[in-house]
Amino acid sequence: MKIYPIKIEKAKPMDYKFIEWKIHNVCNYNCSFCGDRHKDGSQRWFSLEKYKEYVDKLSEACDGKPFWIQLTGGEPTLFPQLIDLLKYIKQKNAYVSLISNGSRTIRWWKELVEAKCIDTLFLTYHSEQTENYKHIAEIANLFHSEEVKTIILITHVYTTLSGAFMAQEYFIEYTGALVTLKAMVIGGNEIYNQYTESEITKLKNENYIGGKLSKTKQKAKVPSDHLIDHSLRIVYNNLKTEIVDPQILLKTQTNRFIGYTCEVGLKNLRIDHDVIYRGVCEVGGVTNLNDENVGFFNDPVLCTSNECFCGTDMIAKKTRPFNILNTVE
Repeated sequence: MKIYPIKIEKAKPMDYKFIEWKIHNVCNYNCSFCGDRHKDGSQRWFSLEKYKEYVDKLSEACDGKPFWIQLTGGEPTLFPQLIDLLKYIKQKNAYVSLISNGSRTIRWWKELVEAKCIDTLFLTYHSEQTENYKHIAEIANLFHSEEVKTIILITHVYTTLSGAFMAQEYFIEYTGALVTLKAMVIGGNEIYNQYTESEITKLKNENYIGGKLSKTKQKAKVPSDHLIDHSLRIVYNNLKTEIVDPQILLKTQTNRFIGYTCEVGLKNLRIDHDVIYRGVCEVGGVTNLNDENVGFFNDPVLCTSNECFCGTDMIAKKTRPFNILNTVE
């Protein structure tokens, strides 16, 4: 009997709403694996007052339930009033997550620490753009005594893989952050065809390793049932179950769910500047932050995407219809 997933869902119930928001697409890096729409500067940042107006709408859409707003870009820290925006989001009783390439000066990051306005920090070390991984470690350690969950993601291309591995070893040795070699998705993952078998094994197996200083790292103050946790429970047609991280599905190219019903958009949203999608996949419906009524979607959607390439999209419950064709397994 061929074994395939019949249901994929979060390992722990998602007792909160989650909004990922690309606030602009201005970036100071030019990564080869990043599409122009994320870095060409065509989506300039709004005024702080306009952002506050949008935050008010998003808060109302969550209808009193716990919610996260995760800011990304472009490089979100380039917005001159980002810290003021983060403070305003916190005033709405939201949990705040920030994804950054860490390129701002230590002085700027110290200002963010003092503002105490984030709950999770994703620092992405881009080995293709800089060799100064010690700067990323220094930023992570600024938050060592703060109630902020700190994750370091390491991107790589073939020509910079040795540098990525070197950075990983340094982060594990000298920080208390969670460190992972990021899954790289480029046109069906052909990037992995360039790597040796031992390199691929390392990339697949080394996910979210705690740095040696993690025992003394101050823990996040977010309740455990509201923490961002992307662990998945997969149920197979032989009724066996497995708990995995989305990174594993991405790295093993088992992230294909065409024809499955997907609950993306019911508890999570992806905002591209001011356009609202169900998720990063952009499948199944579009609204806008300028609409009178802003909210989450009510019904599942049929997956039409060749790949589920975002961890946030992947945690949305997916169910395989009985009549699905074998060609999409």
